[in-house]
Amino acid sequence: MEAWNDEQRVRPIPIDDDESSSSEPVRRASEDGNGPKRPWLPLVLAGIAVVIVVGSVGAFGAIQDDGPPSRDIAALTSATTAPDSSPTTTLGDSLGETIPGVQDRLTLIVIGDDGPAALLWDPSFILPKEIPLDTDPLDDAVYSASFDSGGRFIALAADIPGSIGSALYIGIPTDVGAVDLADVDSHVWHATEVGRLAWIGRASDGTKHLRTAKANPLGKSLTQAIDHGPIGDGEHLVRWDSRGFILADGTERVVLRDNESGLIATIDGTAVATSATTIVTAPAGSDPLRLTSATLRSRTGDIVETLDVEALGPSETEVDERIRTFSMSRNSDLLARIDVDPTRTRIEVRGPSLSALRILQHHDDVPPIGFTSNDRYFVFASDGNNDLVFVDWNIGSIHDLAIPDEYKVIAFDLG
Repeated sequence: MEAWNDEQRVRPIPIDDDESSSSEPVRRASEDGNGPKRPWLPLVLAGIAVVIVVGSVGAFGAIQDDGPPSRDIAALTSATTAPDSSPTTTLGDSLGETIPGVQDRLTLIVIGDDGPAALLWDPSFILPKEIPLDTDPLDDAVYSASFDSGGRFIALAADIPGSIGSALYIGIPTDVGAVDLADVDSHVWHATEVGRLAWIGRASDGTKHLRTAKANPLGKSLTQAIDHGPIGDGEHLVRWDSRGFILADGTERVVLRDNESGLIATIDGTAVATSATTIVTAPAGSDPLRLTSATLRSRTGDIVETLDVEALGPSETEVDERIRTFSMSRNSDLLARIDVDPTRTRIEVRGPSLSALRILQHHDDVPPIGFTSNDRYFVFASDGNNDLVFVDWNIGSIHDLAIPDEYKVIAFDLG
């Protein structure tokens, strides 16, 4: 493998750290004349919002338990269930009072009327501090964003209709313009190593290459850049960690590679959820939002367990809005199965450290986002993806953050 230098463009951002690297920084592709002739914007990923009003505390109702749980969920939830789970708009409670147990800053990346912004919310704050992100406006771009494993760096993607790949910006939450990359097909942060990014870009001959680099807080650049060589045209990144890369080839095949990009195994099917030790796959060609079966596999591709779940019942509305998804926690093997229909959301959490399954139900349509970094909460979106719902899944309590309609949350980090 050779160190890769694709002439990527760089703009400084203020990041204080004593880390440095002797590797050459990656510069913007547009400096050699081959970059896209279009404005650059930040990329922002799935997420969640703000100028935030604090919602009331309701509760998930416990509906089933397959054994003695560590705590009495039914008693806890019945004691805290509100007559109406709709949030009330009240002011005066801090973040720590609204979501009991929160001790770390909540950082939100949002899209507002004036473009992308970061919302910094400390536990003692009633409302977050808003910091506009200095980006080039692009009305028709679709934004997404993601945080690295330490919550320090973000990757902001702008998918421009009709273009090949996305524009990808890498920086810190208050300034995402440190580095931008052109024509990025997909990207993921390393699951545990802070500031390490993998992405699929295009070489000069148009072929797709798997590349990795490290965000350098002193040089305001990407360093330690490596080209891992060409990959299949339909492959996109799902996960990167100490065991290697997980890629998906559409909905038909999962590809496992080691950290030198050597092929470990291929699996027929769709990657539904992944963790450090486990891959959840669904049958090839199946609808990932209507699953009736899934297979738990080891990181070598071997089958560990098969999950057969009942089919979703008949739709009660003319438009079928039901979904079923799986989600795994970032740092452990907690697996959540979520069923959503227009009238309720059901979450089932299982894992090696649980004495019993946790099966909880919320009487509203709240699409899933995922576990927080400490695994304590599972977060849902509500009100058209504007508000956040924090579910303490172990005891069944629910805590709402109501967000003004002018914001759309695309990424969040708690920690």
